[in-house]
Formats: sequence, structure tokens, C-alpha cells
Amino acid sequence: MARIGNASQGRVLVVDQAPLERQALVRELQRAKFDVLEANGYDEALAALDGGSDIIAVVSDCHMQGRSGLELLAEVQRRAPSTFRILYSGSLVERQVQAATRGRVVDAFFSKPWAAGEIAAAIRGVRRLIDG
Repeated sequence: MARIGNASQGRVLVVDQAPLERQALVRELQRAKFDVLEANGYDEALAALDGGSDIIAVVSDCHMQGRSGLELLAEVQRRAPSTFRILYSGSLVERQVQAATRGRVVDAFFSKPWAAGEIAAAIRGVRRLIDG
């Protein structure tokens, strides 16, 4: 797990086992002035979450070895229910996305490739709602 940046928009945890995709998202969030933590998978992500870092959002790829991003976000929901949970994937079918969002495991879903700035904008929007 690596910590990158020191910005004022809040701390976001990015979880993806594909380093190039993870780095692309990290750069996008850093440009949007978020403090970014990285995790390579389920266990690293939960260690970061349990590490006392004030994480406002977890952004995870769906497909990872071992446990999936959906499983990770379900555990995030259990441990830190106020944390905004974003899932992205290139291959989920619509009914899987609807089931995950209906159960509030996932707050937002993005298809790969996502448009530049859209994940950061979603996090900023939720942050504005919370901060009032």
C-alpha cells in the first residue's frame, strides 16, 4: 500500500491489481486535489481502512484475484458505512450493477474506460452533500 499526495479535498483509497489502471486513476484524483492511498487488493485495502486514515471514499475495480471489488465494498459498507463506495468494471452486466446499487453496497458505478474527471466529480459531489 502506498500513500501519494497531500491535498485538501479528502483522502481516497484506490484499489486495483492492475498497476497501470490504478496509476491512471491515482493521477486523476491527485489532479483533483485528493490525498490518495493505493492498495493492490482486498487485504491491503482493509488494512488501509483499519489504519485510522480518514478515508472519505473507496474506489475499486471489480475484478481482482481472490475476493472481488464487490466483496471489498460490502466489507467497507459494514466497517465504515459513511465511506462513499465506487466500483468500476469493464465487464459487469447491468443486473449485477443494479443489484449492488440497490443494496447500497455500491454508491456509484463507472464503466471502463471512464471519462477523465468523472470519478473525481462524483466524489466531490458527495463531499458537498455531506459538508452541506
